[in-house]
Amino acid sequence: MRNLPLAIALIALIAPSAMSPSALAGERRIVLKEYVGRQWTNELLSYPFDAARGECHEDSLRLEGPNGPRAAQLSDIEYWPGTRTVKSARLWFVADLEPLAEDAYTVRYGPDAARERARGDLTVTVDARQMEATGSRFGARLRLGREQLDEPRAASEGPGPVVALRLADGTWFGGSRMFGKTRISAWSAEPTASGPVFAAVDYIYHYEGGNELKLRALLYEGAAGLRCETQVARDARDDGF
Repeated sequence: MRNLPLAIALIALIAPSAMSPSALAGERRIVLKEYVGRQWTNELLSYPFDAARGECHEDSLRLEGPNGPRAAQLSDIEYWPGTRTVKSARLWFVADLEPLAEDAYTVRYGPDAARERARGDLTVTVDARQMEATGSRFGARLRLGREQLDEPRAASEGPGPVVALRLADGTWFGGSRMFGKTRISAWSAEPTASGPVFAAVDYIYHYEGGNELKLRALLYEGAAGLRCETQVARDARDDGF
């Protein structure tokens, strides 16, 4: 993936401990330590997560931070066979960290769905044509759908992934378009996450000649912009969006 997420650099610099079991079942503890004297704000972090059979229902997950409950989200979930309880996943949350500080986060979970869970500032709605994700500082409308073309079409006629963006004051603006000389033969856009920590849509654009562009558009709580990660089968600097 290009556009290396800042969270990777953050993890290296603040050296958090690995997620480790506590003395109580259904509980994990994460400690973030800051060593370089820098303020970190609204950083999206993820950690590997696992649980014993029958121990963790996906909707039971709760996160307690230094200032109280925080939104938490699981992705890449593998369930225990024959159950809806989590075997392994990635745990996501957004954290702040003061210079030279040490903050502890506690993850709790159980075999049944929780009635109430902490939610961040992210609101997500999805219909057949688009996902709309908005937070307190930014928002985006992201195209959904798929199309297999009978005949490849010019890139400029292909649907761009971003329908519109939103400023903190609620003003919608902009959008996106495809460009380049290589024609597009198919595209797809599938929602892969819908909060409460982040929302994401995964795109695949297939080009005439076999090249392929994969794009993930992601917005997380508290973010001031839309994050895009791209991967291509082979470099084509004159084609893109």
